[in-house]
Amino acid sequence: MKIVFFVLKGILSLGLLSTAFSKLTMQASILESLAHLGYPDYLSYILGVSYVLAVVGIWQPRSRTLKEWAYAGLFFATLGAVASHLFSGDPFSAMAPAMVFWLLTVASCILDKKLTSGSYSHRY
Repeated sequence: MKIVFFVLKGILSLGLLSTAFSKLTMQASILESLAHLGYPDYLSYILGVSYVLAVVGIWQPRSRTLKEWAYAGLFFATLGAVASHLFSGDPFSAMAPAMVFWLLTVASCILDKKLTSGSYSHRY
């Protein structure tokens, strides 16, 4: 079970860091997608930084609260991405990557809680 957890968390982290890089470097495809969904370009920077911080948060071992907030932030960011594509009338293929990130976030969070029995090494 631990192997599955670390593989899921690793895939989630690599995907988030790749997406963060695209957002922070203002890739044309990212800007086009944001414009299509009706969001301003600067949201790309906000999401890029947020994704990097979330990856740090889910891997750090010291603060359970920080880890839970990181998972919560990812949950709502990815769910918001799915909803944005859904409400703009995009086909399933456009919302599939966000849905995969959302599912990976949920699975990683559940396994994290299960494997640590809800407790981490320190509580701050």
